[in-house]
Amino acid sequence: MRFKNISEDTRTKYKSTLLECILLLVISSKVSCIPMEKTNHVNSCDSRVHAYKNGKTMEQCKEEARENTRVLSKELLENGEVSWTRVLDTAGHDELVYKLTLKYLRQQGYDIGNNKIPRVKPNTGL
Repeated sequence: MRFKNISEDTRTKYKSTLLECILLLVISSKVSCIPMEKTNHVNSCDSRVHAYKNGKTMEQCKEEARENTRVLSKELLENGEVSWTRVLDTAGHDELVYKLTLKYLRQQGYDIGNNKIPRVKPNTGL
């Protein structure tokens, strides 16, 4: 047993808090659980909505990445290839938007390359 030196009251309190956090995580993906020792609150679930670069929410970053994907898809049709630098410039040097853009391009069937070949091009292996 992992909790040999912990009293039954403490175990019950941790189990109760963990159960509350799990329930909140199931209900909303924007909830994170923080260990009780790191907060001054009795309950340790934190339901803040996180802001990313420039104060954007995750949904705003996803929408911007979808728009970037549309723009880059047109460029890929015209030029046949787009560098990762171009993707980064299109994302406004926002790391989250950049990664989401690459993810969406991959979901559309493009070959997004790798660290040795940093470019996006239509997937010819299909």
